[in-house]
Amino acid sequence: MTTLIFALWDHKDAAFCGIPLNAFGLRHFCYGGILAFTGALLLGVFEYCFGGFRISGLVWPLLTTGAIIALAAFWVFFVSLTEELWFRGYPLKKFEDSLGWWPAALLTSCAFAACHMHNQNENYAEMVFLFLSGLILCGLRRLSGSLWLGIGAHAVADLAGIVLGTPGTNLSGSPIQIVYLTVSGSELINGGDNGLMFSLPGIGMQFLLMIVPLFMFSRPFVKKIFFLK
Repeated sequence: MTTLIFALWDHKDAAFCGIPLNAFGLRHFCYGGILAFTGALLLGVFEYCFGGFRISGLVWPLLTTGAIIALAAFWVFFVSLTEELWFRGYPLKKFEDSLGWWPAALLTSCAFAACHMHNQNENYAEMVFLFLSGLILCGLRRLSGSLWLGIGAHAVADLAGIVLGTPGTNLSGSPIQIVYLTVSGSELINGGDNGLMFSLPGIGMQFLLMIVPLFMFSRPFVKKIFFLK
């Protein structure tokens, strides 16, 4: 709503805010989701081989598990859409027009990380990770020309983190976790209590995923193959 008010006040349209309402929006959203899912899958395989990552069973009955995944998917789509509009929609474009892209990306990514400080059990390492994630999402908007790619990637990454949760049997900090997880070895490799996404391989995977959209949106023949605008 805040983004809408500022955009209307400044006489800016949906495309300026990063959500052009055209046929490519859904396609870019799906590409972002596929990228994030592929990254999470590769990370899971790596952690299974080297980080002692194991799934020991379901927390809830099968029907409840399905309902949790469906509700969580709806919720993370809404949160991802909102956060992308707040931090990488109108504000990013407005700052970019006046300050340049890098200052705009740094400012909005700092704000993105700072606004998560109130979350339960957040620490400085996670703040750094969120700041870097913000830069990646800014880059996805710049590469694709809209927020839809970032919204898809953001939503699927959040969904994976929420439904998988963190290792151990104490689920007080992750009430909708659907599986029991165990890890072993160095916390640098498996993320320890913070979860896989906050391990060094998890952070590295986020940056490696930037290579794919960079390739997709910068090579004419790849654009033709994927029917990208």
